[in-house]
Amino acid sequence: MPITTRLIASIVVLLGLICLASFLRHRGVLKGEHGGVFAGLVTKVTLPALIFVSLAHTSIEWGEAWLALIMLGAELMALGLGWVAATMLRMDRPAKGAMILVSGFGSSSLLGYALISQVFPGNTGAMTEAVVVSEIGVGPALFTLGTMIAIYYGKEESGPDARIRAALEFFRSPIFISVVAGLFWTVFGLPTTGPVMGTIMQGLRVAGEANTLMVALLVGVLLRFSGISSVVLAGALVALNN
Repeated sequence: MPITTRLIASIVVLLGLICLASFLRHRGVLKGEHGGVFAGLVTKVTLPALIFVSLAHTSIEWGEAWLALIMLGAELMALGLGWVAATMLRMDRPAKGAMILVSGFGSSSLLGYALISQVFPGNTGAMTEAVVVSEIGVGPALFTLGTMIAIYYGKEESGPDARIRAALEFFRSPIFISVVAGLFWTVFGLPTTGPVMGTIMQGLRVAGEANTLMVALLVGVLLRFSGISSVVLAGALVALNN
């Protein structure tokens, strides 16, 4: 199947699951407060499992590190363009900070990995490239520079120690730990098969395969369309910036 067809089919599948989750929320089967549960499952269980299994089962081409550097450069440029656009629109301080952040950073933890796993099912190489670009090229900058931007424009009153702790929180997260563990596993060629490790890997693989469903449920539960007209212009500028 051509990649364009696979991409369209994958988007349709994701949209269908999101619409199903929204319908279930409308019927009262799911509730808005369930979003925190789904978010926790994604960031602490399904996504770390998906990242670790993908990295552990493939060989890293270290030339791909250039992809992370290119992504970092693109982010810095996009942050600058976001600042220019927000200044031209004369946004207030909090809105300006939000404009800068959404211009420069995205979240593959939600639809990014879910879409890749659908377009390239079972392709650990594609998922590995995505992990390198996202978790190395985006993650550290998002949780350090991005945190500083959020604190500065949000006028949060906190000392230098609190800012540093907030910026370094990413490096204690399950997502970052899974990246380090996966890289360690593949670099040293540690086993992924056998009675013990094979069973563990199978369990992690099952958890990782649930990531797409958890993401769809999260987005469907939290998605709201009220007030969307007030952010159409800013949203269009962000889309053009990216």
